[in-house]
Amino acid sequence: MRILGDQAVVGPLGSLFQHHSQRWTAYHPNEILPSIEQSALDDLYELICAHVTDPDSLNVYQHAIQELRGQFQVHGLSPPMSLDISDLFLWIFELIDDFFILLKVPTQEAVVIFAYFCVLLKKLEFHCWLEGWADHLMTRVQELVDEDHQAWISWPMTEIQQLSQGV
Repeated sequence: MRILGDQAVVGPLGSLFQHHSQRWTAYHPNEILPSIEQSALDDLYELICAHVTDPDSLNVYQHAIQELRGQFQVHGLSPPMSLDISDLFLWIFELIDDFFILLKVPTQEAVVIFAYFCVLLKKLEFHCWLEGWADHLMTRVQELVDEDHQAWISWPMTEIQQLSQGV
């Protein structure tokens, strides 16, 4: 276990911690396989690197994108790991200290990265209690993103529309 140490897998919550430790490891592969999602994340990464001048913010954004890469990678494997609601919480937990501070401001780059996260949220709408949340959050993203960054969210918007239509 990365954070809790090996002792966490012993005891009443051991199997839960072990399950999430395995998923966390799967999200941090040595090699990212090419896919449409990875290509979209590559484009986003390049945009962020080209436009963000503050090194601390840039590191936070790069880390957030890297964590999204792992999420999209795992769900694109053949055979894919089943999508698990806890996966979204892993992303949030991994970024809670730095990224969500920038999202709260909000910075344009953080809002754009969050739009990509909404695609994963949309894929989890088979949980009835999540139904509509990705659409709701994307509407909010569109309200927050300025004119200069609208093109940056075209991929997640298209993906969410296609998922809504069952394409």
